[in-house]
Amino acid sequence: MFERDYAQDLSRLGLEDEALFGFEVQYAHLAENDVLKNEFHTRPSEVLRIGNQVLREQFVKHNYSTRPIIRVVGFPDSYRRRVNELRMRDRGSLISVDVKVTSVSPPHGWLKYAHYVCDFCGETTRVEQRRARERKSPSFCKPCWEIEERELKKEGFPAPHLLRLPGSFQIDVSESHYKDIQSIHMREIAFDTQRHLVESRSQFEIEGVVSDDLVGDIKNHSLLRVNGILVVEPVPTRTFAKDTRRMLSIEVFSIEPLPDEE
Repeated sequence: MFERDYAQDLSRLGLEDEALFGFEVQYAHLAENDVLKNEFHTRPSEVLRIGNQVLREQFVKHNYSTRPIIRVVGFPDSYRRRVNELRMRDRGSLISVDVKVTSVSPPHGWLKYAHYVCDFCGETTRVEQRRARERKSPSFCKPCWEIEERELKKEGFPAPHLLRLPGSFQIDVSESHYKDIQSIHMREIAFDTQRHLVESRSQFEIEGVVSDDLVGDIKNHSLLRVNGILVVEPVPTRTFAKDTRRMLSIEVFSIEPLPDEE
């Protein structure tokens, strides 16, 4: 798709001074390929992950040191959803909503994956993390386990896989990966036939999270079409670690400005 539809765009970007670049991809170009269309509809996060990897290879091919991030825009009306109709069963779905931004949080970040170093052998283990969840650490060191397993087999231990080895790790902050994010509070909007803005009531409000190159670009009171994945997040006011209450949020992967009220 990149070689067919975006070859000219890739060859003339000129990104010498930018660390991140949001590369807009039209949904119509994705939809021209049945595999991409179906996979993006059912597994959007995985397709974006693989797509970003492919796009980075294209950037390297053109000698760009900038890290690209795919921003899919131009969704058909079939993805438009009403906020008050969203339910927990819709989590993971692609949605597109017209909103007015009512508040924007200061930029912050989260630990996307952590690198741990074993205290015994020095082997490094990478552990994927989840935003707004308790940080995960390795339960055991695989190289240490393999050494111990070989020794146990020599001694005739009947079931070495049942042995639980204590793990001792230190997190390597310098090698761990942090992701810039920003929270936005939004209210769904609509336009009447005369293109006058119609604001909805409080039950049409929802939270969203933008990341990477979009951080700092969202202005309060701006009118946007927000495209993203509906996700489930813990309630911010939870009072204990295992609180099961959850709220719906939009993991925003692209925004499109809407015209101001005429």
